[in-house]
Amino acid sequence: MNRYRPIREKFLSENPVCAIRRPGCLEESTNVHHGKGKTGELLYNTEYMIPACSGPCHRWAEDHPAEALEIGVRFLRNTKM
Repeated sequence: MNRYRPIREKFLSENPVCAIRRPGCLEESTNVHHGKGKTGELLYNTEYMIPACSGPCHRWAEDHPAEALEIGVRFLRNTKM
C-alpha cells in the first residue's frame, strides 16, 4: 500500500470528477475503479484506472462488467485496450 497510496492520490487529484456517471452519481471521484483489475502491476497502472464516486458508480462498474466494457470503464485483461 505504501507504493499504491501516492499513485492513487495523485490520480484522484488529477481526475476529480467521476467518469462512470450512473444514476445517483455523486460526481466527485473519491474511488479508483481498476478497469483491468488489480493483479500484479495492474494495481499501479494509471492507464486502466477510472475515477469513480463513492456513490453507486464504482459498485455498478463491478456488478455490470459487460455494460462497463461497452461504455469504456472496463477493459479485457488479455488486450492492450
